[in-house]
Parts: sequence; C-alpha cells; structure tokens
Amino acid sequence: PPDILNDLLAEFRPLFDRRQFRQFSRYIASSWASPTRSVAHLNGVFVEHTNQSNPNRFLRNIPVLDIFRKSVDLINRYSSDPVLVLDDTILPRSGKHIEGAGWVFDHTEGRSVYGMQYATAIISGNEWIFPLNLDLKTKRGPS
Repeated sequence: PPDILNDLLAEFRPLFDRRQFRQFSRYIASSWASPTRSVAHLNGVFVEHTNQSNPNRFLRNIPVLDIFRKSVDLINRYSSDPVLVLDDTILPRSGKHIEGAGWVFDHTEGRSVYGMQYATAIISGNEWIFPLNLDLKTKRGPS
C-alpha cells in the first residue's frame, strides 16, 4: 500500500494482534482498490490471497468500537472545527435489470430518474476529508 495508507494503518496497529492486523490492513487496502465489496472479491484482490474463512472470521470479530474511537481521535488530532456532511448522490443508469438500480426522486432535476442512490457521510476539516460511510440505498417492498 502507499506510504500514506501505511502511516494511517500504523495508527490502528495497537488494536490488533499480528494476524488480525494483517487482515485489517488487507481489508482496508483492498477496499480502496476495488469497487466490489464482497469478502470473496476483496480476498481475491491480492496475489497472495488467504483462505476466505480468515477474512470472514476477522470481520465477525472486529473491534468496531475501538476502531471508531481511534478514528475520532485521528479526526480530532488533524482537524479543527470539523463539519459532518450527509448527502445522497444519484448515479443515473440505463438498462432493465441492474442490481441496486431503481426509480428515485432527484431533487436537482425535480423528477424521478432511473439510477442508483448512494448515501454518504463524511467529516470535513481544514485540509482533510474523512469518509465515514457510503451506502447504496435500495427500495424495499413492491416497486
């Protein structure tokens, strides 16, 4: 991974034992490098991939609260007066059977469009943008 990623990962090193940290590092690096988020795909991004049960086991036992606290610590350390930004983005699509696509109201166009709607959450600071979450919004129930 690039040096900036290694520097950032090093901040999380105390939260894990050696094997867990390797899985954490691989998960973060592959998440940045791949648009597909399935564990099987992320594991396969690496030339030296491990048995898929390893990342699955890691993700079932990840110390979420500790990672969140460390993330907040980093945000507070490198940013003053951060702003939480919540937004949605619609990526227009064409085609009949696209997983995750549907009719959504686009407030910028004032009409419904066929596409994929993502909700994003970031914290923006002086010179930094910290991505927190990106979710594909899908409709539930009959369309």
